[in-house]
This record gives sequence, C-alpha cells and structure tokens, in this order.
Amino acid sequence: PNSMGVHGLSTYLHERQRLLGTTTVLNKKDLADKGVEKAIVVDAWSFIYRVFWESGDPWVYGGEYESFAQNITRIVQGWRRIGLEPHFVFDGAEPMLKFPQHTARIQDSRIAPSNIFFRTSAVRRNEAAFLRDNRIIPPLFYGTCVDALLKLDVNCTWADAEADPRCVEIAASLGTWVLAKDSDFVILNAEDYLGYVPIDQLVWEYEEDAPPPAVTEEADEGWTPATRLKGKGRKRSATVSRGFISQGLLPPTSGELVAIKFLVYHPKALATHLNIPSTFLPLFSSLVGNDFVPQSYRSRFFDRRKSLSQQIERVGEVLHEVLSTGQDRRSRIGKLIAKNMGARGDAANSDANRPSVATLIQTAIQELLIRQGTAEQIDEMVETVIDAILQYGAECDPAGPFHPCMPRSPHPYQELVRQQYTQAYESGHFSPEVLEIAANGCMWANLFLENPDIESSVRTVATELVTWTAAVINDVFPIGSNSDDDASEDDDELISVIEEQTDSEEERTRARNRQLREPREENADSRSDSNDPYYASYSSGVPPQPTAITTHYRSGLRIVPQRLAIPALSTLLDASSRGRTLHSSAQSHTPQWKWQGPIQLQPAETRLKVFLHAMQGNTQRIRAMIEAKDGEGGDDWLVIVLAVRWAVMKAAERARTVSESKNGRNTEEMKWKKRDAKAFILSYATVTGLTSDQQQEPSLPEAQPRNIQLASQILVAIEATQHLAQALLLTDKFAVIGVERKFSGRRFHQGLAPTGQLKSKGVVDQELFMALWKAVEEDSKAEWWGSDAAPVKDDKGAKRLSKTTPYSSVKNTFAKSNTSLFTALANLGNDW
Repeated sequence: PNSMGVHGLSTYLHERQRLLGTTTVLNKKDLADKGVEKAIVVDAWSFIYRVFWESGDPWVYGGEYESFAQNITRIVQGWRRIGLEPHFVFDGAEPMLKFPQHTARIQDSRIAPSNIFFRTSAVRRNEAAFLRDNRIIPPLFYGTCVDALLKLDVNCTWADAEADPRCVEIAASLGTWVLAKDSDFVILNAEDYLGYVPIDQLVWEYEEDAPPPAVTEEADEGWTPATRLKGKGRKRSATVSRGFISQGLLPPTSGELVAIKFLVYHPKALATHLNIPSTFLPLFSSLVGNDFVPQSYRSRFFDRRKSLSQQIERVGEVLHEVLSTGQDRRSRIGKLIAKNMGARGDAANSDANRPSVATLIQTAIQELLIRQGTAEQIDEMVETVIDAILQYGAECDPAGPFHPCMPRSPHPYQELVRQQYTQAYESGHFSPEVLEIAANGCMWANLFLENPDIESSVRTVATELVTWTAAVINDVFPIGSNSDDDASEDDDELISVIEEQTDSEEERTRARNRQLREPREENADSRSDSNDPYYASYSSGVPPQPTAITTHYRSGLRIVPQRLAIPALSTLLDASSRGRTLHSSAQSHTPQWKWQGPIQLQPAETRLKVFLHAMQGNTQRIRAMIEAKDGEGGDDWLVIVLAVRWAVMKAAERARTVSESKNGRNTEEMKWKKRDAKAFILSYATVTGLTSDQQQEPSLPEAQPRNIQLASQILVAIEATQHLAQALLLTDKFAVIGVERKFSGRRFHQGLAPTGQLKSKGVVDQELFMALWKAVEEDSKAEWWGSDAAPVKDDKGAKRLSKTTPYSSVKNTFAKSNTSLFTALANLGNDW
C-alpha cells in the first residue's frame, strides 16, 4: 500500500537505510522472561492497512472480518510473548486542511480500482493476480479492529483530529518508538521520542525443534553420502533447535518466538544528514510536499525529470543555504533575504538583522520556484506553508474533541451531552465519522467496490440515515450555519475573492470548507427559547432550526461535495410519523414526541424508540426480542436485522425511482430477493461444530456484478446503522461496535452463487437463523422484494419464470441435525 506523509521520503529512507537507520533487536530473554514490558506506540490505521495487506484474505466479496480479528489477536499476542506491549492511537476528525488530499486519496485507492474492475473482462477480474493488484480495503475493518483490541485489553487512544502528533507525544512520554507507515513520524520530534519504525520492516526470530537429518545407510553401488556437522567435534542431539526468521507484521504460525528486529529512523539523524536544524523539519516537509500542501506546488518547485530523492536533496540544499549563508548580506541568498525583510517590515523589529520565519519561508520558496510567480501568489504559498507547519505542532484540546462544537455560552444540557459523547469516543464506542459531522459539519463516504456507472451505494442507502444522525447531533450541538439566508454580504464578498485568487480546484475546495465552520457560534444564540435557554424544548413546541452538512459522495469517478439539508429532529419525527417526505415542510407543528432537553439525555427506552422509528424497524417481533434480551448485553443481532431491512427497503426505493425516470424500465434486478437476504443471514449466523467432511476450504465463488452491489449496500447499511446508534448513545443498550465480525463476504457470495458452488465449513445455528429471518421479514412490504422466480429456458429456448420452492421445505431442510451452512441451500435446487 502507498505510504503516507512526506512525498517520496519513505523511498528516500529505504534507499539510505544503512546511513539513516539503526537496527534494534528486542529479545524475549531480556524482556518477557524477566517480567519486563517495553511499550511501543502503534498508528492504528497504518496497522489496519498492513494487516489487510499481509493477510491475503479475499477482499472482493466484502471482507473476512473474523479472520481479520484473529490476525490482530495473533499479532498482539506475539508482541506480548516477546515482552512488547502496544499502545494504539486512532485518528479523529479529518483536518479541513487535508480535505483535498483526502479526496484525491479516496479517488486513487477506491474509485480507480473499482473502475478498473468493472472495465475488465469477467474472466480476468476473477484472477488472483488481478485482485491482488487492485485491492480495496473493506469498509468495516475499523470497528472490527477496535472490538478485537478492546477484548485483548490493549491500551487505545483516540486523537481529536490527526493522530500523528498524539502518537509522538505518547511515545515521548513512554520513552519508546512509533510503529507506522507514515514518514511524518521522522519529521515530528519530542524529547525522549526514540524514533519511527516502518511497520513493513519487522522481522520475527523464532526457533523450532526438529529431528536431525538422518544418516543414511550404505546406498546403492556401495556409496555412502557424507554428512557435514557445523562446528568442530559437535555432536547431534536427539532434536536440534534451529533458528529461523520471518519478515512481516504477522508472526510465524509455528515455533517459539525468540526476538523481534526492526529499523528505527530518528528525526535528528535525518536533520543531520540534510545539514539543517531538526526544528526546521516541518518546513522541509511542507516544501517537499505533504498532506497539508496542494500537490500543484510540487510541479512549481521541481523539474519532472528529477527523481524523488533528488527533489528531497534539493529542498535540503536550499534550506541549508537560506539558514547558513543567508546571514552574509553580500551573498545572493543574503541579498534576497534583506529584500524580503524590507518588504515584510522585519526592519521594524528589535533585531533588524534577524529575519522572521515568514521571510525565511518566502526566500526558500523563491529559490525553489522554477518560474517566479507574482507577489500575491508567493504570499499565498507562504501562508499555505505556514498553515502546514502549524499542523505538526497541533495539540489536543484538553476539554475533549467535542469542545469546539460548543457555543460560547453552553447550556448545562449541552455540557452533559458533551461529557457523555467524549466518554463514548474515548472508550471506542463513538466513530470518528460521527465526530466528523459534529466537528466539521461534513460526512465522508466510506466507499467499497461498486459499479461506477450507477449511483453510489452510500448515496442510495445511507443518505437518510446520515440525515437522522446529523439531526440527532444538531439537537444538542449547532452544526454549521442554520440557513443560507443567514450569510452576510461580507461572507459573499469573501467567497468571491477566494474564488478569484485560487487557481486550482483543490484550493477552492479548501476555501469552501473553511467557510462552513465560520457561523457556528453566533448561530447558537438564535435558537434560544424565551423561557428556556435550551432550544430543544419539545414540550414548549419550539423545535431547533434546520441546518446543513457537506457530504462527500461518489458521483461517477469523482468525489463531489454537496450540501445535505438537515431538518430539526422534531420535524423528522413528526414528518416520518405522518408518512411525509423527509425534507417536505410541515404545515403545522403538532409534536407527537414530547420531552424536555436533548434526546441524548432521555431514558434509554425513549432513545431506543426513536432509533427503531428512524430505522422503520419498530415491529412486534423486534420489540419482543429486545424485551427478551434486555439487560443481558452483548446482543449483536439488532444492528444486523435493521441493516438488512434498511438495505432492502432503500434498494427498492431506488429501483422504483429509476423505473419511473426510465419510462417503465424493468428494475427487478435492482431489488433484493428474499433468497439474497436469507443468504446474508446464513453468512452471518454462528457456525460451530465442524465435521470431518467440512474441513476442506470451500472454493472461491465468482464475483458477479449484482452480488458485489448487494454486498456494498449491506456494508453501507451496517455502518450507517451503527452511526445512528452511536449518536443516540445506545452502545450500552446493545452491541454496536464489532457486530460485523461474524460476517463473511465469501460465505455471502457463496449463498448468492449457483447451487453447484455452495459449500461451507460450518453448521448453521438453526434457531438464530430462523429468528433473524422472521425479524427481517416481519411487516416488510411486498414491493420491497424482487421476484425469486429465476428466468429459465424451456425445451424451445423461450424464457419463462420458474416456480419457487415453498418456504416450508426450507424450514424442514434446516431442521436436520448437523446441516452444513450452505448444503441446505444446495439441496433446494436453483429455484430457491
């Protein structure tokens, strides 16, 4: 996978690892055998990507989540056997300065591989080599990783925003290294920080006991093979302990671990090599190119014929000249600095001979530019570089990640919710994507493999649930601006000036995103009720005003930011209760949902009622199952049942919309069939008790376009359902994080495949399957489902619809003891 951080620096370090890196070996006999623990800080997302990359599990079907969790467990246990105790740090909300780079990364790593997949022949795209070269990380690995780490009792920290500075801060406090795949960790520095360890360069040392090579008797024709012993006079014992090495993040599956070895790169070593002070490494990084600087700057600084290493050396040379020879006012660099000092007014400072940092940055930029720009362009580049440098020194808000969401004079209700949200976030039960809505007023699509020629699954399935999630957050924290009409004339002028001065789409996006946050505090006061300072007093009939967030969804082959209107929560509840369209305005406000204060502070039963109402899952069977399991905790079926119902319903709505717009076009294939939903539930049902004839791994099914789209829709539905439950603080009522662990994309696609390919390694939990299916099917509308009748050809070659197998036969089949997971489906024939 592509490394993150400074452009080309990972390659530069690897090419000079003997010069810049030092090898560290941690021996078990010095740590674990003596009861000593050595901490190491792990960048969580670098870890997730690397585990996925090394695991080799089939990704195209949607992910193998239990296998992914087992690999995480295996790695952590391997570290602990050596005596290494990990401390994971997760990213928070995406910094707005990284939005352009984040957009480009999504398009390169998710949309582009999807486009290649669907533009390739069916035979070629199912080949192992093709799938290996065009991997897309499954979308729910974050929750699985969090769940696995919490169950292993691993220390985890969630940063407010970018995790890199927090990683180095924790590493410095523990006196240890940072394990990651991000060259920013050789730029950041702190006292007692031991350096950056590339996560793809770990080496495990282990031993295995093996019998010595047998000494053969006299062979044919009287010859006896000679046996050569290592060392003089060494005698072979009954068994020989042999040393081996295994490179990679995953530890060896056999043998006894002895040590772990890795390379360490320290910022001081890089600074010494470049002949610049280590305090100027953030400036060096910003000039070379990082996630906070537009990519267009690189084309203005470097000739295309220069390699990445030559570009890095060039920046180092320029900075060295500016910082050293610049003191000589007779040199060319010195004269340029003196000129810039006069233009910036540095002469007015107490020390007229000392240029400001802005002057040094401007001089370095002028030296790097291939073609000189205007004064305005250079000033803009200086400001951008300064903003990028400041990101390396960003500190966490001591009041928590939700403190910036608070108005100037928060109501006590808001402070209580902030504390509860912060506690949930810091314990891993509140996703950074939901924090993104509150902190930045935006939502990023977590894309997976899908057909680029049709509407994105995120837009089809998740938009309404994102609306509900944002409305719940907006019920206590004001998100963005209340309405477009509130924008002042000065704001309009500011936007137009920005558009005139920017010369790239990236910079226009950066400017537009900055504007979304400006009105936050002043809008909070306009929501107050005259009797109660808190605006969300539904009993008084005063609902919060609507707002809007920016969604970043796929449109064709691009990520396009669009504004999504967010009604007040009371309006959503009232409108959905009456069956009206979400964004249609109510003629009169007659609240049917009455409580005092924000929804987050209401009893769990009230919040659960709102959750089920939003999910259109407030059915008798679901309520009965909740009551039966109430208080036990750990129930991971509710999110799955609601997600399946939601995906089925939204796919049917999309099919109807397309049919109406295409003049009656047949869109039955866009709908979920009951067989599809049953196949998903079977793939999720617990599998236990492997029998002797089930040990062989099933063959991989063919990745069919329709099946890929179904997998994409259900994964989106699961994640969106989790986000709404987190916003309502329902994670203590039922399991939310980690519920996807039992899902196997391969088993799902096997259930969707022709019956000749149906094989499994497990046994169906019959009771669970029947309970989940009945909960999914209850109160579902007939128009939600596509026809289970499959088109077949008769003797004359004409297409007709086959008859479907009665569900009673399905039930009878599953009633058999030790029924294989998909053998039951196979016995039903093609029709079911």
